[in-house]
Amino acid sequence: MRSRESTVLVTGGLGYIGSYVVTRLVDAGWKVRIADNRYRSDPAVEARLAQLAQAVPVRRLGRPDDVARAVMFLSAEDNGFVTGQTLFVCGGTSVGSIVY
Repeated sequence: MRSRESTVLVTGGLGYIGSYVVTRLVDAGWKVRIADNRYRSDPAVEARLAQLAQAVPVRRLGRPDDVARAVMFLSAEDNGFVTGQTLFVCGGTSVGSIVY
């Protein structure tokens, strides 16, 4: 069971779906941190992100739609037999290949 001190990072900005997700999480007692792409115009940030992407086995950084597809899969009624699973949406980094 999670504590009320748990924090969720929401990426992709606060469009309609992002706002909905944040509202639901806050209502459920989660602390929410929001990350969006506004800072990606900084050349130093872009260079660091490109470097990080090369360390990911699929050679790119994750996008909000990567997470959304996993959520859609897990929440689809057709997949109701899938229970109690941890799904890593990480491009392969959970296998210990990335160095920060």
